[in-house]
Amino acid sequence: IAIPQIVTTGFPVDTTQPDEASISLTAYPNPFREELNVRYTLHNPGKVRITLVNMLGAEVATLVDQQEEAGTFLHTFHGGNHRLEYGVYFIRYEFNNEQQNYIQFKKLIYVR
Repeated sequence: IAIPQIVTTGFPVDTTQPDEASISLTAYPNPFREELNVRYTLHNPGKVRITLVNMLGAEVATLVDQQEEAGTFLHTFHGGNHRLEYGVYFIRYEFNNEQQNYIQFKKLIYVR
């Protein structure tokens, strides 16, 4: 059985290199128990999708999936509500607008 490779750094999905100052994502605490805070800042409006994926790349929860204006946003994920197994997960952060298409992964550990 082949396990898909998961990239743990941000990368552009097209030739547009994102401005590091225009997109930021923080997920804390890490490791997390029941609650995970996901904070992100946009300097330009665009479509934001933030999902939690397992080690096999399967999506287990959607935190955000909407158009956002420029600003700073904070969402709290409640792991106990999703009956997650303890272990390693990834936050998948997608941002796109007319100028940028960007995907970033952050590794997380869900503990007892």
